[in-house]
Amino acid sequence: LSVAYPSIIRGILGKFDPVELGSERTKTIEIPSSGCSGAISVEFGMASIAGLSNLDFDGLDLLEGSMTNEGSDFRPDWKFQGTWLETARLSSLSAGTDASLDGPAECFDKALSKKISGTAAVIDSEVAISISLEGGLKTGFSPSMTINSARIESMELGIGTFDAELEFKAWEEVAFDFKKSFEVSISGEINEIINGIVLEKLNDGIEKALPKSLP
Repeated sequence: LSVAYPSIIRGILGKFDPVELGSERTKTIEIPSSGCSGAISVEFGMASIAGLSNLDFDGLDLLEGSMTNEGSDFRPDWKFQGTWLETARLSSLSAGTDASLDGPAECFDKALSKKISGTAAVIDSEVAISISLEGGLKTGFSPSMTINSARIESMELGIGTFDAELEFKAWEEVAFDFKKSFEVSISGEINEIINGIVLEKLNDGIEKALPKSLP
């Protein structure tokens, strides 16, 4: 089971990687600037998330459920159902971001665009996946497995090394503070999106792909 199911999940993820999010995910943060009379207000959004199809699966641990042999000792016919926990490694997850800036007039050069864009990346993190599976497994001379139903219950991203690559050249003296505030804010947003729109799309894809048999 641990060997066979990752190819199904990875294949489904690959069909909609990157995940296009649209502009509905926005958040506002304020960054102080020594060159302004007030703070710079930054409203940022995420347009896409890429890299989920690069998961490396470590193996399943049964949380609750059962595996029973409905065949014989000579011709086993296993039936399984339950919820498993998978801890997967994610080498890189990136979020395409954009932002608009607002603040006192003296903060902005007239030639400066108030739009910035870039990529926020999470490097080398863990993903805890809770997955419900039901199906059958035959062993012996002609082993095969059938997955009749599967559902990802949750995906929790353990934040690894976080790096935001942004075009932010207007205020060099506050670029570091801006970057750090951006990283702290966006990491929670990524987890929320994974357990929202990404999980919904993934489970829709799983439902359409099943039942599936693997030799």
